[in-house]
Amino acid sequence: MRKRILNLSKTVIPIILLIMLLPAAIKAEGLNIENPLKETSDISELINRIIDILFNVAIWVAPIIIVYAGFQYVTSAGNPEKIKSAQRTLIYAMIGFAVVLIAKAVPDLIKEFLTVKN
Repeated sequence: MRKRILNLSKTVIPIILLIMLLPAAIKAEGLNIENPLKETSDISELINRIIDILFNVAIWVAPIIIVYAGFQYVTSAGNPEKIKSAQRTLIYAMIGFAVVLIAKAVPDLIKEFLTVKN
């Protein structure tokens, strides 16, 4: 398990760093990127905008991970360990996407419970 996490971190950390440095590289080229959060007036609006951005990213990432799990399964050649790995990848992708869907609904549910109706 520890070896798998180390192998995963070797690929995920460079991708995250690249994504973090990409805006600086684009800015250096003279392109101007609009702030995706825009101007916010309160914390609930900020949270909703952050969740919307993460939701949009998850919509693109989840299918890619599902296709990757399918690729792992097809290339497993009947090896039980590789099949289990592909199944775990698929399950984690589905759980992750479900968490994102739930996170999208939570702020509205909290707001509904906290507002007083006359």
